[in-house]
Amino acid sequence: MLHGIPKSNKWRRMSSKREKLLDETIGWFQEKGAGYRRSGWRIGLLEKYVRGDTVDLGSGAGYTSRRLLAEGLINRLVLVDLADKPLGEAVRANNPRVIAVCGDIRDQLFREESFDTVLLYSTIHNIPGREYRRLVIRQACRYLRRGGHLVVLVWALLQLGFIRELITSLIRSLLSNWEFGDIIMQDKHGRRFYHLYRMKELLSDASSSGCRIIDSGAYYPRRKLFKPYKNLYAVAVKE
Repeated sequence: MLHGIPKSNKWRRMSSKREKLLDETIGWFQEKGAGYRRSGWRIGLLEKYVRGDTVDLGSGAGYTSRRLLAEGLINRLVLVDLADKPLGEAVRANNPRVIAVCGDIRDQLFREESFDTVLLYSTIHNIPGREYRRLVIRQACRYLRRGGHLVVLVWALLQLGFIRELITSLIRSLLSNWEFGDIIMQDKHGRRFYHLYRMKELLSDASSSGCRIIDSGAYYPRRKLFKPYKNLYAVAVKE
């Protein structure tokens, strides 16, 4: 079942430039998202930490988390995204243990202590503005039950494939309030925003949640000789 939650007007306080970037990013995933990472990723840390009632924030079609559900690691799964087309892909699978919510993860969508696991899987790096990324992380921690895990996975800063974008990002950061690591990817489907993370920055943001960091590191979903794709992860527990 697909539930709709209207976007809160309070987020219009975000600068119009940032909001436009976010809207364009959502639009890209709206067009591309149903077929994006269709096979899902097999990441050992997910199998290690994901359990019980789980919410996947910024899930898209949720191919990875739905695979974990099928493997019995998750009891019930809630998918949340503002792009409703990818969510529709999950709904069409007609699994009674999956609920899809079309909502803004910057808003408070659930009661505190509702889940055993919260996934921010390749999600927060699409949100412009560090204060908003940190807010989402803090809110994610509040959704956790005691002993539950928050798993955050983002794109890494130092990657050969992003040299040109990083040079542009550095120039923009010197001339404006652009953050170093902010980049824009563009293709025939449109533009989308990413903030590329350093490990120190990711740990700082994850620690701001109030949960305790218990694991962190790098993950390579696809290794190539000259352009390996590198992701960083942090796992926190609510005590």
